[in-house]
Amino acid sequence: MTRKIIGIALLALLIAGGGLFFIADSFYMRMPKDIVVLRALQAHRETFERMRQMVIEDSNVASMFTGSDLNENLTQERRAEYQRLFAQLPAGIVVTTHKQSARFVFATGGLLSIGPEWIKGVEYLPSAPTDWGKLVDNLDNPSGLAMGNVYLRPAQDQWYIFLQKTD
Repeated sequence: MTRKIIGIALLALLIAGGGLFFIADSFYMRMPKDIVVLRALQAHRETFERMRQMVIEDSNVASMFTGSDLNENLTQERRAEYQRLFAQLPAGIVVTTHKQSARFVFATGGLLSIGPEWIKGVEYLPSAPTDWGKLVDNLDNPSGLAMGNVYLRPAQDQWYIFLQKTD
Protein backbone atom coordinates (compact mmCIF):
# COMPACT_ATOMS: atom_id res chain seq x y z
CA MET A 1 0.00 0.00 0.00
CA THR A 2 2.83 2.41 0.87
CA ARG A 3 4.50 1.75 -2.50
CA LYS A 4 1.29 2.63 -4.33
CA ILE A 5 0.96 5.90 -2.42
CA ILE A 6 4.59 6.80 -3.11
CA GLY A 7 4.15 5.83 -6.77
CA ILE A 8 1.04 7.97 -7.13
CA ALA A 9 2.75 10.90 -5.39
CA LEU A 10 5.78 10.64 -7.70
CA LEU A 11 3.54 10.42 -10.75
CA ALA A 12 1.64 13.51 -9.60
CA LEU A 13 4.92 15.40 -9.12
CA LEU A 14 6.11 14.31 -12.57
CA ILE A 15 2.87 15.48 -14.20
CA ALA A 16 2.93 18.80 -12.31
CA GLY A 17 6.59 19.33 -13.20
CA GLY A 18 5.91 18.54 -16.86
CA GLY A 19 3.01 20.97 -16.90
CA LEU A 20 5.12 23.69 -15.33
CA PHE A 21 7.91 22.97 -17.82
CA PHE A 22 5.44 23.36 -20.70
CA ILE A 23 4.02 26.61 -19.29
CA ALA A 24 7.49 28.09 -18.75
CA ASP A 25 8.54 27.01 -22.27
CA SER A 26 12.23 27.56 -21.62
CA PHE A 27 13.06 25.74 -24.86
CA TYR A 28 10.74 27.92 -27.00
CA MET A 29 8.65 24.95 -28.13
CA ARG A 30 5.51 27.08 -28.60
CA MET A 31 7.30 29.85 -30.47
CA PRO A 32 6.15 30.07 -34.10
CA LYS A 33 8.81 29.92 -36.79
CA ASP A 34 9.56 33.12 -38.70
CA ILE A 35 8.01 31.70 -41.88
CA VAL A 36 4.67 31.14 -40.10
CA VAL A 37 4.56 34.75 -38.91
CA LEU A 38 5.72 36.05 -42.30
CA ARG A 39 3.08 34.05 -44.19
CA ALA A 40 0.35 35.34 -41.88
CA LEU A 41 1.49 38.92 -42.51
CA GLN A 42 1.55 38.35 -46.27
CA ALA A 43 -1.84 36.64 -46.32
CA HIS A 44 -3.58 39.27 -44.16
CA ARG A 45 -1.58 42.42 -44.89
CA GLU A 46 -4.63 44.67 -45.40
CA THR A 47 -6.20 43.43 -42.17
CA PHE A 48 -2.99 44.08 -40.22
CA GLU A 49 -2.76 47.57 -41.76
CA ARG A 50 -6.37 48.48 -40.94
CA MET A 51 -6.15 47.15 -37.40
CA ARG A 52 -2.84 48.95 -36.84
CA GLN A 53 -4.47 52.26 -37.77
CA MET A 54 -7.44 51.58 -35.49
CA VAL A 55 -5.27 50.57 -32.52
CA ILE A 56 -3.21 53.76 -32.80
CA GLU A 57 -6.41 55.83 -33.00
CA ASP A 58 -7.86 54.02 -29.97
CA SER A 59 -4.70 53.92 -27.85
CA ASN A 60 -6.19 56.52 -25.50
CA VAL A 61 -9.06 54.07 -24.77
CA ALA A 62 -7.13 50.80 -24.42
CA SER A 63 -3.58 49.46 -24.70
CA MET A 64 -4.50 45.84 -25.45
CA PHE A 65 -7.00 44.39 -27.88
CA THR A 66 -8.15 40.77 -28.33
CA GLY A 67 -10.95 39.25 -30.34
CA SER A 68 -12.73 38.11 -27.20
CA ASP A 69 -12.12 41.06 -24.86
CA LEU A 70 -12.64 44.54 -26.28
CA ASN A 71 -12.81 47.65 -24.13
CA GLU A 72 -16.37 48.73 -23.37
CA ASN A 73 -15.40 52.38 -23.90
CA LEU A 74 -15.21 51.66 -27.64
CA THR A 75 -18.41 52.27 -29.57
CA GLN A 76 -20.47 49.24 -30.58
CA GLU A 77 -19.54 49.90 -34.23
CA ARG A 78 -15.85 50.05 -33.40
CA ARG A 79 -16.01 46.80 -31.41
CA ALA A 80 -17.83 45.14 -34.30
CA GLU A 81 -15.09 46.29 -36.70
CA TYR A 82 -12.38 44.90 -34.41
CA GLN A 83 -14.23 41.59 -34.16
CA ARG A 84 -14.58 41.43 -37.95
CA LEU A 85 -10.84 42.05 -38.38
CA PHE A 86 -9.80 39.60 -35.64
CA ALA A 87 -11.87 36.91 -37.37
CA GLN A 88 -9.64 37.33 -40.44
CA LEU A 89 -6.38 36.87 -38.51
CA PRO A 90 -4.86 33.67 -37.09
CA ALA A 91 -6.51 32.69 -33.81
CA GLY A 92 -5.07 33.94 -30.55
CA ILE A 93 -3.38 37.13 -31.74
CA VAL A 94 -3.26 39.90 -29.16
CA VAL A 95 -2.66 43.49 -30.27
CA THR A 96 -0.92 45.95 -27.98
CA THR A 97 0.16 49.54 -28.39
CA HIS A 98 3.87 50.14 -28.20
CA LYS A 99 5.60 53.50 -28.69
CA GLN A 100 2.99 54.90 -31.11
CA SER A 101 2.86 51.63 -33.00
CA ALA A 102 0.90 48.39 -32.77
CA ARG A 103 2.33 44.99 -31.92
CA PHE A 104 0.59 41.85 -33.10
CA VAL A 105 1.62 39.20 -30.59
CA PHE A 106 1.47 35.67 -31.99
CA ALA A 107 2.88 33.84 -28.95
CA THR A 108 4.41 34.34 -25.52
CA GLY A 109 6.24 32.08 -23.15
CA GLY A 110 8.07 31.86 -19.88
CA LEU A 111 7.43 32.82 -16.32
CA LEU A 112 9.62 35.54 -14.92
CA SER A 113 9.97 33.85 -11.53
CA ILE A 114 11.10 30.60 -13.15
CA GLY A 115 12.97 31.59 -16.29
CA PRO A 116 13.04 33.85 -19.32
CA GLU A 117 9.98 35.46 -20.81
CA TRP A 118 9.55 36.05 -24.52
CA ILE A 119 7.06 37.62 -26.95
CA LYS A 120 7.02 37.06 -30.72
CA GLY A 121 4.93 38.66 -33.44
CA VAL A 122 4.91 41.40 -36.06
CA GLU A 123 5.11 45.14 -35.68
CA TYR A 124 4.98 48.14 -37.98
CA LEU A 125 7.84 50.53 -37.21
CA PRO A 126 7.22 54.16 -38.20
CA SER A 127 10.89 55.12 -37.80
CA ALA A 128 14.33 53.53 -38.17
CA PRO A 129 14.31 49.93 -36.89
CA THR A 130 17.50 50.51 -34.94
CA ASP A 131 15.50 52.91 -32.74
CA TRP A 132 13.33 49.93 -31.75
CA GLY A 133 15.70 46.99 -31.48
CA LYS A 134 18.57 45.01 -32.95
CA LEU A 135 18.31 43.81 -36.56
CA VAL A 136 18.92 40.10 -37.15
CA ASP A 137 18.51 37.75 -40.11
CA ASN A 138 16.63 35.02 -38.27
CA LEU A 139 14.60 34.64 -35.07
CA ASP A 140 14.15 30.86 -35.24
CA ASN A 141 16.99 30.16 -32.79
CA PRO A 142 16.06 32.36 -29.83
CA SER A 143 18.24 30.56 -27.30
CA GLY A 144 21.29 32.02 -29.08
CA LEU A 145 20.07 35.59 -28.57
CA ALA A 146 20.91 37.57 -25.43
CA MET A 147 18.24 38.30 -22.84
CA GLY A 148 16.92 41.81 -22.27
CA ASN A 149 16.70 42.83 -25.92
CA VAL A 150 14.22 43.29 -28.75
CA TYR A 151 15.27 41.61 -31.99
CA LEU A 152 13.85 42.55 -35.37
CA ARG A 153 13.79 40.67 -38.65
CA PRO A 154 12.67 42.65 -41.72
CA ALA A 155 9.42 41.31 -43.19
CA GLN A 156 7.82 43.79 -45.65
CA ASP A 157 8.25 47.51 -46.09
CA GLN A 158 8.20 48.86 -42.51
CA TRP A 159 6.84 45.63 -41.00
CA TYR A 160 9.17 43.52 -38.85
CA ILE A 161 8.96 40.21 -37.09
CA PHE A 162 9.97 40.95 -33.51
CA LEU A 163 11.18 38.86 -30.62
CA GLN A 164 11.41 40.46 -27.21
CA LYS A 165 13.36 38.53 -24.59
CA THR A 166 13.03 39.72 -21.01
CA ASP A 167 15.17 38.37 -18.20
